[in-house]
Amino acid sequence: MAKQPRPPQVLLDLGGEAYRAGNYDRAVPLLQEFADRYERHPRFAQVMRMLSASLVYSTRRDDAIGVIDDAIERTGADPELTLIRGHALRLSGRHDEAGPEYEKLFDAPPGIRSQAISALSEVRLRQGRADDARALIERADRDGLTDTRIELARAMLAMADTELRAVSIERLNAEIAGGSIDAELRPGVFAALGDLLDAEGRYDEAFDAYTRSNEAAGGSFDPDASGKRIDELIAAWSVERIRGLQRWGSDSARPVFIVGVPRSGTTLTEQLVARHPDAARGGELRQLRHASLDLRGSLGAEIHERMDTLGPEHLEQVAASYLGALAEIDADAPRITDKMPMNLMQLGLVAAVFPNAHVIHCRRDPRDVAMSCFSRHFMHDHPWTTRLEWLGAFTRQYVRIMDHWRTVYAELDRPPMLEVFYERVVTEPDAWAARLQLFVGLGGRTGSPAPDLPADAPTLRADQVGKGVYSTSRGRHTRYERHIGALISELGDTIGRYQADLDAGAGPAGR
Repeated sequence: MAKQPRPPQVLLDLGGEAYRAGNYDRAVPLLQEFADRYERHPRFAQVMRMLSASLVYSTRRDDAIGVIDDAIERTGADPELTLIRGHALRLSGRHDEAGPEYEKLFDAPPGIRSQAISALSEVRLRQGRADDARALIERADRDGLTDTRIELARAMLAMADTELRAVSIERLNAEIAGGSIDAELRPGVFAALGDLLDAEGRYDEAFDAYTRSNEAAGGSFDPDASGKRIDELIAAWSVERIRGLQRWGSDSARPVFIVGVPRSGTTLTEQLVARHPDAARGGELRQLRHASLDLRGSLGAEIHERMDTLGPEHLEQVAASYLGALAEIDADAPRITDKMPMNLMQLGLVAAVFPNAHVIHCRRDPRDVAMSCFSRHFMHDHPWTTRLEWLGAFTRQYVRIMDHWRTVYAELDRPPMLEVFYERVVTEPDAWAARLQLFVGLGGRTGSPAPDLPADAPTLRADQVGKGVYSTSRGRHTRYERHIGALISELGDTIGRYQADLDAGAGPAGR
């Protein structure tokens, strides 16, 4: 019996709720079903905006561009869709294409125009055109645009312009005092203010701003539930079970998985690998997550809950989906990096599906990682970053699961896991580039210069682009020691363990 189509209002309610909650992976199929079935519905245009934005936020940006182009062809020009198209191009690093999209909106209503100018100023900063970014903000001032996004753009410019910082701090404080900031922008405003105050050495004020940013972001995290999930993963993904599944895995060695807690150095590590001409940079790919979600749908439960039912067709399904995504990035490169940090939870699946793939684990002082995460607004991702106690609790669970994967990978017939310490890499980037490239099966290029940080890396502020490798973030937690007692307490022995591993860790030549 054919499945009955769901009514439009049901899809709109469910899709809209998922979209507003930031659950974009859930929102996309619901909104797509609406778009496929109800083109004549009066809220079709609204759905297309939510669908395209959801695709952008879930990093499926090429899909978003296709949806937008199709919608514009069917319904005519739409400034909001043009704006989202610009965002998709900008976040993909296609800055030369994003610029004209934003420029189309300079005569749009003030709200959309403010967003376009703000986004275009970031594009110009990432292109190294700070004077053009400044001119855009000055234009907004002349046009009387008082949108909060313009102040966020000004703050971004001020991070690279010391003379502008005092002005930007004053204006952000005025925005906050005015009490009219949209709820979705409040976390970003406080985070931007914190970064400016941090750059000025006003650490007590900066910490207060970061705290208020996280309070505004909201979110929830259950340490007990997190610990239970880690227990389940450890029990399910044993050496014996993975070894049994490997016979059905792909023989491809193209994927290079770079994992670690967010802010642990995955972007830098990817750049060092991708300096080799036979390596392509994939960035933070969500394809492994999408493939595992599809597999969960096929199994009717979480993968680790159905280990006994996994067969060759399931592993082939994941491999085909993931390798297809890599082929779209580069059809020929022998190695393609995937630096999605939280793939660390999927390393059992990686070991089974890709027995020949290489895994690099990025590590950094847990206090610095936690403080960097606390000062970063992740939107709806990683709610555990919004409270110091949660950061400590998550870190302890992360250490547990990585201890398990380390043991498992050492016993399996596959490449071992390479562990990279941030504090070592930033002091010897060229030597580490050679070691990383040799590890993934490519000839090391020790004579290459250290790379500039990529303009399209979403983990970087625009003012960090083009600086190359820098070590000023080492020991960042020491600026905030008087405020992070709860974090230190929750981290417990992970601090001492990390220092011991760092002291014993091999250098770039494998010493």
